[in-house]
Amino acid sequence: CGAGAGLASIYNVPLGGAAFALECVWGFARLRSEPRSALLLVLAALVTSWVAVAVSWIVVPDRPIYPVAPWQTDLSILAFAIVCGPLFGLAGYGFQRGFAVFERYAPKGNAILWRMPLGYLAIGLIAVPLPLVLGNGHALAIEVFAMDLPIETALLLVLAKPLATFLTLSAGATGGKLTPSLSTGAVLGVLLATAWGLIWPLAPVGAAIAGAAAVLAASMGAPLAAFVLMVEFTATTPENWPAIAIAVAGALATSRWIAGRQRATTAFS
Repeated sequence: CGAGAGLASIYNVPLGGAAFALECVWGFARLRSEPRSALLLVLAALVTSWVAVAVSWIVVPDRPIYPVAPWQTDLSILAFAIVCGPLFGLAGYGFQRGFAVFERYAPKGNAILWRMPLGYLAIGLIAVPLPLVLGNGHALAIEVFAMDLPIETALLLVLAKPLATFLTLSAGATGGKLTPSLSTGAVLGVLLATAWGLIWPLAPVGAAIAGAAAVLAASMGAPLAAFVLMVEFTATTPENWPAIAIAVAGALATSRWIAGRQRATTAFS
């Protein structure tokens, strides 16, 4: 409950914080295995997140953390979500695997004394032409959702942001996947929307939101939390929820299919 409330109060996402606590921290499998206490756990997570957000309004503005222009769901963006959902899933799976690998090989003991300076030097060199790689991805996501990111820069950042994140992990730092994968998914969504729009026009901001939610869902293995968080992050209205949900479902199915294939191959070997 505390983990979800902390997330909820920082980002002004009461439902998203509760979903994060239940799906990512506690786990739906444990909820199903304890049906007698499941309702109490759900209520506890919801109440804790709502109270935390209400208290945080003393200093945290009561508005979406990512302001976006209004957009409408149409057949084009629904088709985009269906076709590109697997691509977002592939990106999310790659993000998840990269986190696991680089965290496993993070420096131990005195090795951090030379690996961390070298890692941050490399990140600094990347940041000279691409300053948006710095931080957890919040600034990058704001630029993307505001549609202020040039396509040429987006092409570089869709690779540079994950690289900077993995360099940070390999240097010995710790952190989560939420905002880095969200911002990478938003950039990927804009790039795919640019190509898609040459054939069938669509709302690029909607593609960015769907991409962010889908990559986030695949990287964390948490479709409900990813969907609810993106809806609250951007104050997306209900008529636009289907496009996000379709992208999330396609991404999650793809990432789980790849993971299953990899486990089968490893077991066979």
